[in-house]
Amino acid sequence: MRKKTVARMMSAVITGSMIISLAACGSSSAPAAESAPVESAAASTEAETTEETTNAEPLEFSYYGPIWKPYQESTPIFDELMKRTNTTIDFEWVSNDALETQLASKVASGDLPDVISGGTSAAPGIQDLIKQGVIVPITDYLEKDMPNYVRFLEGNDYLTLTNYEDGEIYGFGLVMDVPPAFSTAIRTDWLEKLNLEMPKTWEDWVTVWKAFAKEDANGNGDPNDEVPFAVSHQFFKFVLNMFGMQSNGEFSVVDGEYLYDPENPNYEKFLDSMRELYAEGILPKEFVTLEGADFNTLGASNTLGSYVGYAEYSKNYTISCRELDEDAFYQCVIPIPGPDGAQNIPARAKVSSTTYITVKALQEGKLERILQFFDYVYSDEGIELTNYGIEGTNFEMVDNKPTLVPPYNESFAVARENGLIPSTIPFCFTEDVYMQILMGGVTYDELEDSGQTFIDGMTINEPYYYDEPPVIQTEAYADHFDLLEQQVALRDKYIMGQISKDDYNSGYEKLKQGGLNNVIEQSKEAYQKISAQ
Repeated sequence: MRKKTVARMMSAVITGSMIISLAACGSSSAPAAESAPVESAAASTEAETTEETTNAEPLEFSYYGPIWKPYQESTPIFDELMKRTNTTIDFEWVSNDALETQLASKVASGDLPDVISGGTSAAPGIQDLIKQGVIVPITDYLEKDMPNYVRFLEGNDYLTLTNYEDGEIYGFGLVMDVPPAFSTAIRTDWLEKLNLEMPKTWEDWVTVWKAFAKEDANGNGDPNDEVPFAVSHQFFKFVLNMFGMQSNGEFSVVDGEYLYDPENPNYEKFLDSMRELYAEGILPKEFVTLEGADFNTLGASNTLGSYVGYAEYSKNYTISCRELDEDAFYQCVIPIPGPDGAQNIPARAKVSSTTYITVKALQEGKLERILQFFDYVYSDEGIELTNYGIEGTNFEMVDNKPTLVPPYNESFAVARENGLIPSTIPFCFTEDVYMQILMGGVTYDELEDSGQTFIDGMTINEPYYYDEPPVIQTEAYADHFDLLEQQVALRDKYIMGQISKDDYNSGYEKLKQGGLNNVIEQSKEAYQKISAQ
């Protein structure tokens, strides 16, 4: 560790006067949908698990983090993990709703745990905790104490993990090395009903959407209730993808530059095309509020013709719509090509920063041992334990391969309830176990067509994946986040025809002069800084 960093961390005094405001920093830790995980670690360069890891002196540390259903506070998997590593962990589990306020209280009172976790996302107020010296940088420990973890990291992963202000890495978390998560899907039964071919070009898609809008595609007697195309408002980047922007929802990397999407030369064509589609009745009338449960309600209502979203939705919506139309079928297809032929869809992020070591662990001499414990979780032995469980109980070896046995391969909920794939701690989620549970112990040919289309959505998009650039939360980004939201509102008003192009341009210019320019420039500089390291 750099000498200045050591001095800063060791001099940090945790007292009741250290009250950090966390109210503005929320965290949603429970996963919204099943996530696609990493390829078997056996395919990676193997890092040896040392005897020091499993036969070291006893280690005890405290762990503070959220828990949600169906996870259990104590499982045989956790017990076995602690037994193998000669470790005792004092888990303090809290609900997602209580995570933020209780963490703020613990920091204010000086009652720090050794480890803080945000679950599947960053812990609330983590930037404040870093600035106060509560969280320890681990950059200089990674190669020595976490070689099993480091073997998974590549160039872009370091950008995701690096803190923009000082170039340090403070956290680690879930590792997933398989891109599938999202896909495009279309009602092929509607295509057949209207004698339409599967669309291949942008013009083809627009023709199909217009037909869905004008004809009674769902056959319920109402030609006006169909929604030809939709994306969840929070995932509007899926539409930007069609216009050549490989966006994280706000920024893209273009020729090595971190570019705010509205500054992209293709953005105007995106705006005008979406305005035309909205005027034609192709987009949902209230697309600005279409998220989460409302989007799922639309998908299950037998009125949605096509979407871009989680591949899993193709299965769920097909099953739900068949209660209204026995022929309903959402077929997953490759990404929609834009007017210029661009076809992109974001890959699932491989790494995330969710788990942090506090200054308390450093002061008590536990830092390196704690990192070594988690490194065991990322070892081949640890990966087998956290993904497949205990041999003879959760899995059997079949053709020299761990194979889950019922009921652990029947659903993600059952697996998680019994301690497998424990997202409440950082671990490596393998593609193999994901597919075993996804397939439910049967082959592709044995699946219902609703299950097959889900699998298709997880396998057909590989040539079109891109890695999203990191979200860089600079000081200006935090101070002027409301301006980013105002730009989205301005965009939506233009798409819905509520304002003219001149009104949009003048409104956008006012936002830039009001502080948005600072966000844009600081983000560019921060990206260049961390990219150069």
